[in-house]
Amino acid sequence: MRLIRYSRGGAAARTGLVCAVHESCLVELPAPTATAAPADDSGPELLRALARLAPGGDLAVTPRDGEHLPWATVELRPVVERPGKVLAVGCNFVSHRDEALRAGEQLPEPTRPYLFAKMPSTVAADGQDVFVPRGGRCLDYEVELTVVIGSTCRAVAPEEALSHVAGYTVANDLTLREVLFTGQGLFEAKNFDGFLPLSSVLVPTASAGDPRDLRLRTRVNGDVRQSETMAGAYFSCAELVSYASHRMTLDPGDLILCGTPSGVAAFADDPASQYLNDSDRVVAEIEGVASVTSIVRTGGGLSVD
Repeated sequence: MRLIRYSRGGAAARTGLVCAVHESCLVELPAPTATAAPADDSGPELLRALARLAPGGDLAVTPRDGEHLPWATVELRPVVERPGKVLAVGCNFVSHRDEALRAGEQLPEPTRPYLFAKMPSTVAADGQDVFVPRGGRCLDYEVELTVVIGSTCRAVAPEEALSHVAGYTVANDLTLREVLFTGQGLFEAKNFDGFLPLSSVLVPTASAGDPRDLRLRTRVNGDVRQSETMAGAYFSCAELVSYASHRMTLDPGDLILCGTPSGVAAFADDPASQYLNDSDRVVAEIEGVASVTSIVRTGGGLSVD
């Protein structure tokens, strides 16, 4: 089962199901019945829809025979439009650290996750243009398996952590490398508007299998730049959720980006030839889970100056 966020004709965003037969179509979910138990409205609408589909929900045994809509006829929306928190983890893949070391970066082997934050204003929808800030030259991509928190958790053990996860999606953690490498820092380099293209599709935890088996991939204009499974990460999804929950309370709809493998532009043999340019088409995907596509545009309203 895969859920998808979309809107039609300017109406509010809603959640449907990716059609199991024709993946280019979605199935609308019917409105709650008058006899259905009231949904908890404390979290994103996506999570309320997921609860309706779970055992005990009003759609658990109801035929899902709503209207079938081609994706091309709707506007795709991020799985969570305005997450309360977006946490990411630096250098969580062995291969990514190795390529950084080869490029001359001094990165000690991590003994615990290195967390940083992205702002809700970085979230961009599938298919949305991504604008390079004026003066920017070195826009880089990072495909990331993204955990969507489903229930409030605080100081949970790794063995319990995934029970608080609603499901998985994919994001592209964009970075303006010259801002990072010239001393302005990680926060500024990663938090320009639109620097987190986020998929419309969520795979519930129960449908995803072992997240360590999920393959991350980035394509730029059809060429594969990154490809590796989560088995190459230093810290698993469960360990990341647990670690973060010992630093702060995690709430429904919060996002945790779980790191990126090797293949980023910055650590290529010829980085200048690999950075993203105007009109480039970038697809970040988790095989069998979700993808998010972005078109790069220059001349955005923001600036690096």
